[in-house]
Amino acid sequence: MKMRAAGRLVARGRRPAGPGVEGVKSADRAMAVLELFREWRRPGTAREIAAALSMPRSSTTVLLRSLIQGGYLRFDDSS
Repeated sequence: MKMRAAGRLVARGRRPAGPGVEGVKSADRAMAVLELFREWRRPGTAREIAAALSMPRSSTTVLLRSLIQGGYLRFDDSS
């Protein structure tokens, strides 16, 4: 895919899940976390995120750390 410097990317929404639709599990989970924050429009705890996405808490914690290190999320310890 060739991208121009002045071009913009536009989100298209989630792709349909189901038979024959394969994805990278960690990428799918990362997108699900970001979409959850878009829906919530508020901070959330690792426990809330894991429950909302039916993910193991340990996997959720590792994924959240990765998203924080990548600059996609930030940890807010003010609450």
